[in-house]
Amino acid sequence: MKRLTYLAALVFLAPLAFGACRQSPTEPDGEQQIARISPMGAIRVLVSVSGSTPGAMELSVALDGAATRSVEPGREYIFSQVAAGQHYLWLQGVEKGCTVGGGASRQVAVLAGQTERVHFAVECGGKEDPERRP
Repeated sequence: MKRLTYLAALVFLAPLAFGACRQSPTEPDGEQQIARISPMGAIRVLVSVSGSTPGAMELSVALDGAATRSVEPGREYIFSQVAAGQHYLWLQGVEKGCTVGGGASRQVAVLAGQTERVHFAVECGGKEDPERRP
């Protein structure tokens, strides 16, 4: 009789125990779940330079006026573990005679679990020295 009682209890309680471990249909999928758990995101920055530059520019990008990173044109850089919310990026070191399309500062809205992309396009219109030949 005891065996039958244990077996009946096992038959009725096992699905409840294992069912509690499964994800319910109302819970978000994996990516949304990560975003809910982690309030961090990232910013991917690309700097491109076109035209003739007056000299070797030493460019850097500052995040919120604090975290500064030296950048080379054509390479992407990632600021990781950025808190979700509004942030500001500044491109620094642009030579005279060059302009930054859209401006040298950008406001970026970072969402939790997401990577935002920012592109600084630098256009230099400096004229080459006529005495200088390739």
